[in-house]
Amino acid sequence: PGTNILSTLPMKPSPYRTREETQYAAWSGTSMATPHVTATAALVIARNPSLTHDQVAKKLKATATKLPAMKRRHRTIEFGAGLLNLKDAVS
Repeated sequence: PGTNILSTLPMKPSPYRTREETQYAAWSGTSMATPHVTATAALVIARNPSLTHDQVAKKLKATATKLPAMKRRHRTIEFGAGLLNLKDAVS
């Protein structure tokens, strides 16, 4: 659920961040992917307010870009339904 997603970091070093980790970093996981998926779902609902949450989830999955590593499968354990595609989801 999100791999190597670029994020901003605090500009000043702290006991938790080294000097090299003070502008941008790429992290993986649900905490990095969730804001992107949530924002896309909100935009889909804004365009189509009558959709149910199940319909929004189906739309996000159906419009996801399939990745070459998925080998033409619709869903995989590693990549889920594919790469979130904002443009196709809101169209």
